[in-house]
Amino acid sequence: MAKQLSRREMLKLMAAGSAAVVGSPLMNAVAESAGKPPAQDVIEISYWQAPIWRLGKDVKTVLGPGSDEWILDAIARFEAENAGIKVNMELIPWDQWSQKLATAFASGDLPNVLYSNLAADRVQAGLFEPVDDYVTQEMNDDWLPGMRESLTMFGRLYAVPAFPSADMAALSKTALESHGGAGIFEAIGEDRGGLTFDVMEEYGKEFGDGATRFFFGVPTDHGSVVYWMYGAWLNGWGVKSWSDDEERWIVHEQDAAVEAFQWLVDAQNESKVLIPNLPKWSDVDTFYWSQNCVMRYHWPSIEVELAVAQEAGQAVTPFEIVLTAYPHTEEVGPFHTNQPPGHYTICREPDTAKREAAFKWAFWLGNDTSNTLSWVADVGVFPVNKSGVAAIADSEIMQNPNKRWVVDTYLQKFPGGFAGGNWQPLNNARTAKIWNQLDPWNWYIQELQSLLLGQKLPLEMLEEMAARINGALGTA
Repeated sequence: MAKQLSRREMLKLMAAGSAAVVGSPLMNAVAESAGKPPAQDVIEISYWQAPIWRLGKDVKTVLGPGSDEWILDAIARFEAENAGIKVNMELIPWDQWSQKLATAFASGDLPNVLYSNLAADRVQAGLFEPVDDYVTQEMNDDWLPGMRESLTMFGRLYAVPAFPSADMAALSKTALESHGGAGIFEAIGEDRGGLTFDVMEEYGKEFGDGATRFFFGVPTDHGSVVYWMYGAWLNGWGVKSWSDDEERWIVHEQDAAVEAFQWLVDAQNESKVLIPNLPKWSDVDTFYWSQNCVMRYHWPSIEVELAVAQEAGQAVTPFEIVLTAYPHTEEVGPFHTNQPPGHYTICREPDTAKREAAFKWAFWLGNDTSNTLSWVADVGVFPVNKSGVAAIADSEIMQNPNKRWVVDTYLQKFPGGFAGGNWQPLNNARTAKIWNQLDPWNWYIQELQSLLLGQKLPLEMLEEMAARINGALGTA
C-alpha cells in the first residue's frame, strides 16, 4: 500500500516547491502518496540513420525516397512501450552520409546507435561495444542461419542484425519472353540454383544480337564492382580472396581467377553477351528496363526500383523479374553471398544505462515483428528472424514468388559463400585498415575498366593489384 502522509508532512514536502524536479525524492514521495508510481528518469540516446524508407507509416502510401514518416512513427511506438527511453534520431542524407561517418570515426564523436558500418579496425579501436551480454538464448535461437556468426569478431558479437544483406542475380522474364531465351528457366531448375556460366553464355547468345541486346550488364562506375565482380563473381569460380589469416590477398595465385576475368573479356568481345563500352549504372538501368538486357546483379529491392521505373514510364507493366542464385561453375554449385546482414552497431558509451537502452532500441527496430512488414515491403529486404518470417507469412507481399524463394530457399538451403562476401578482410583489423586506405571503391573500378578496355590481360591486372595490396601490407 502507498505510504500515508499526514497533512503536516504533505505541506512540509510541498513547501520545497521550486526545488522539486521530476524523479526527485520529493516528487516520488508525492506520487507515492497519490497511489501513483514514482516518476522515472528518461535516458536519451542518439541514433544515426541513412534515409532508406519511402513508404508512410501504413507501409502502403508512397511518399518517395528518404521519407521519415515510418521511422518517426516507429520511434513513437518504441517510446510508448519504453517510457524511460527517448530516441533522438538524425536522418542523414546519402550525399552527406560518407563524410559524416568519416569525420565521426576520426573524432570518435559517434551516436549511441549507428546504422551498419561494422568493421574489424573499428572494433579494435574500441569504437563499438560488444552486445553478447544483452542477447538472450531466445533471441539467438530466433535468428536465421548465419546472422550471429557474420557479425561476430574476435569471439564477440558486435552488432544487432536487422535484415539479411542478400544480393543475387535478377533475370528479366519479360525480356526473355519477348526476344528469346526463356528456356533458361528450365535450365536453372525449380530451386533456381542452376545458373552456371555455361548456361549464361548459351542463353545469352539466344537472347542477344550483339548490337542492341545483351544478356548481362555490369555497372563499371559503381562501388558494387568491389563486392559483385571481385566478390561474388570470383566466389562463383571458387576463388578465395584472402589467406586464412587475412594477411595476404591471394586472388592472383589461383588459375580460376584468370579464367573468371577472361570469361568477362570474352563475353564482351567475342560472344557479345556482356554490355560493352563500360556502361554506367544508369546505362544498365536503361538496358534492363527497356528489355535490352536480361541479367544484372542486384539486391532484392530491385522490385522496389521496378515500381519506380514503371511509375516513370521506363518499364512496361507487367514486368516480371525472377531472382536466382549467383552464376557459378558446376563444381562450386549455388551459394548465397554470406555478406554481413544489415545491422545496427552500438557505439562506445561509458554509461551502462545508455548502452542497455541503445541495444533495446536497435534490437526492437530490427527484430520486433511489428516492424517486419516495413523492412520487407518498403526497403525490399527480408526478416532477420524466424518470428519475423512467420509474422508476415500470410501477407500479400509474401505471396510474391521471389520473396518466398529468398526466404525459403536462397537464405536457408544454399550454403554461404566465402566469409564476408569474399571481398573484404573481416577479422584482421590491420589488414582492413590498410586495405580501406587504398580506396578500393574507386581503385577496383579503375582496374576492371582497364581490363575491359583491353589495356591489361587478366593476370597482369591481378598481379598489379596483388603487388599494391600485399606491398602495403608488407607481405608481397
